Amino acid sequence: MKVADAEKMMTAVVEAVEKKYPGVKAFVKTNEWEKGAYHRLYINLICIAEVNGKERAEEAGFGFINLKTNRYNVGPYYDMRHFDAGELATAKMLYDYAEAYKTAESDKKIYVAKENYRLVVGVSEEEEAKGISRKEMLDKSLEMGILPSSFDTYWSVLGDVDTDADTEKEEQEESKVIGSYDGHTVTAKHSKSGDYIVEDDGKYTGDYANDKDGGVYQAACYLYDRLAEGHHIKVMDDDARAYIAENAEGLKVKIVARDNGEIYKEE
Repeated sequence: MKVADAEKMMTAVVEAVEKKYPGVKAFVKTNEWEKGAYHRLYINLICIAEVNGKERAEEAGFGFINLKTNRYNVGPYYDMRHFDAGELATAKMLYDYAEAYKTAESDKKIYVAKENYRLVVGVSEEEEAKGISRKEMLDKSLEMGILPSSFDTYWSVLGDVDTDADTEKEEQEESKVIGSYDGHTVTAKHSKSGDYIVEDDGKYTGDYANDKDGGVYQAACYLYDRLAEGHHIKVMDDDARAYIAENAEGLKVKIVARDNGEIYKEE
């Protein structure tokens, strides 16, 4: 793919995002990088919106072009060739929060963190005992990068009666083990809202998606980052293993994959 072709495609991406999410502005940021035999142009999309009276920006990666071969490498990023604005989590997050804050003051409900999520969402013991307002809930959720569509996973309304708590918890927190590293278990969790989040030993990593593969891709990307840091990872899911191998190949990273699921960088 030539740079001129990428520019046309990214112009279409910007138009699609701004049309899908009114109030969200998008622009393309490129970064040329050259070292040794490598010469790349990294392409990113910056999304900006006014959220609760303040301008907030989020960045999404669209891979890079090898400027010597014109090869387009998507890696674990969004693909400009097959782009759906509805799947751009960064823009959706900004838009949904901007809308949620508009009605926050009129919501008189009191919110508490669900069991085992108090520390994840940053609620103190005192706040948990008394509950917090919707605006405070939004503030804490935004800080942790939780999608509004996933609020039901982390928050309960104080005083609401749960007639079938066990069933609801199972529906909201169904999870699948994708892999592990250094004794940490990495899972993809499905929430009742339909989104998928990645957890590291039960703690939200900040990675989320509404993709159709059950969050496996996002969990694989998280595991790949641990591999890139020098950790030995184990992968229990075949699709995740394929994603990791493809990403390593695209980034020219040599890896060793053993039959027991262990993968690590070749030194």
